Formats: sequence, C-alpha cells, structure tokens
Amino acid sequence: MSIRIIPEEEIKQAAGSFHNPPLLFSNPKNLYQHRAKRLRELAKAHPLADYLLFVADIVDSQARILQQHPIPQDPRLAKNNLSQPLLAEHPLSAQTWSRHPVWRELLTILLTDMKDKANEQSLQTIEWLEKTSDSELERLADKLLRQDFSQISSDKAVFIWAALSLYWLQLTQQIPHRSIAESSDNLHVCPVCASAPTASVIHLGSTQGLRYLHCSLCESEWNVVRAKCTNCDQSQHIDYWS
Repeated sequence: MSIRIIPEEEIKQAAGSFHNPPLLFSNPKNLYQHRAKRLRELAKAHPLADYLLFVADIVDSQARILQQHPIPQDPRLAKNNLSQPLLAEHPLSAQTWSRHPVWRELLTILLTDMKDKANEQSLQTIEWLEKTSDSELERLADKLLRQDFSQISSDKAVFIWAALSLYWLQLTQQIPHRSIAESSDNLHVCPVCASAPTASVIHLGSTQGLRYLHCSLCESEWNVVRAKCTNCDQSQHIDYWS
C-alpha cells in the first residue's frame, strides 16, 4: 500500500515526514455545515436547484444526527487492537469491514428527519425503506459498497449511502490520524476504506497547490501528484485546464 496509517508508537519516529500530510481526515464538526452551505449556493438559478436543495437538507440531517446520535466506540478499534498490519492496509475497508447495525439506526433517524422535506416521490422511497427488512437493507448496502450500482435504484441509494457515509466518517475518528507515504503508486482508492474518490480538489492554505482525492465514503482525502492520472497511475498525455 502506498499511504500507510501508523500506530501511535511510530508517530515520533516518523515526525519529520508530516510537513505535507499524505492523508487528511475530515473534521466532522464543520464538514456537513460547509457542504450544505455550498450546495445552497450552487442551487441559486441552477436547473437542478430542487435536487441540490434536497441534498442540502440531507446534509443538514447528517449534521444533526452526528451531533445528537454519535456512534459508540467500536471495540475493534481500541488502541490495543490496532496493530501495524491492520492499519497498513485499508483498516476500514468497505469490502471487508463488518458493519455494526448502528448504521441502520442512523438510516432510520435520517429517514424520519427527511419526511417533512420530501416531495411525493421521495416520500414513497422513504416509506419503502422504512418498511424494508434489516437483511434487505444490508444486502442493498453490500451492493452499494461493492459499487454494483446497477442493482439498486438511485432514489434508494442516496439515503442508504448518506447513512453509510455518516457511519464510516465516525469510524475514521477512532483510528490514528498520522500516516506516511511509502510510494506514489496505487493511489486510485482511499487508503482508509478502499472506496473510490468522488473528486479531486486543489488545496489552499498550508497545503496550497497540492491535489487531494476526496473519498466518497469516509470523507478522507489523500495526496496524489497533479501530473498523474488517478485511474491508471500514468503521467503521459496529461492535459491541464485552467
């Protein structure tokens, strides 16, 4: 693996390598507030304004749930259980991590919260999800996390993914936040949960000019040089847009 999360006992040894952090973890305290604000700004005079505003309401709900219904500490992520091999290879892999049922509780709260804001079509989806069995919800979640998007409709996926992402974001707060870059290869998926990135962003501030990929699931970001394709790891035929 090219970016490795390190246990606390290794942090002092690697302290000199943290000037430009290869891996950044989102701050739950302001992540959703900033996202909802941005979505509402984008919605102004936009042809998809209704959808953007609806998604902003979902993000607001995520923020409230995070504050009012935080998930408990997962014993598997206790300090004495976080070995170097575990942290080195996608410690919260979406494909292998055994989800705690608490993610479904987050979904239930989210669905209840969104009922008053939903239109008729969205309300039908919410009611369908509320009646769906736990086993079926887990099956749908598995398909989403495996990126088998053709097997689940987008109207259901948006709510399930919002709950899964809220769950994974909180898991990332339970593991060490230091990392080292061992190479610049194989960075096309998240070093934390092995999910695909949703966007590339160019940072300002202390990491100005650096490109980070933003994880679609756990909201972490990892550095990939701008002169490299994030899909094939090649640097040939790269075009820059300004």
